[in-house]
Amino acid sequence: MSAKNDKTLREMLDEFEAIVAWFNGEDLDVEAASAKFEEGSKLAEQIRKKLAEEKNKIEIIEKSFAGKNEEEI
Repeated sequence: MSAKNDKTLREMLDEFEAIVAWFNGEDLDVEAASAKFEEGSKLAEQIRKKLAEEKNKIEIIEKSFAGKNEEEI
């Protein structure tokens, strides 16, 4: 697994927020902006994937609890 995949969701969101803050700054260099945009796009995709993984985990837990509740009835 790469180091990027080892980051927590919070770490990825913090990085993304830093990129957004950079774009909100006053000094914008076109070449740097292009690189930052590409970095932000990749990070946004990693965040999307991580959120999807977490959603799947939650759905599995919910199904597990639903199954246990049905057994109790």
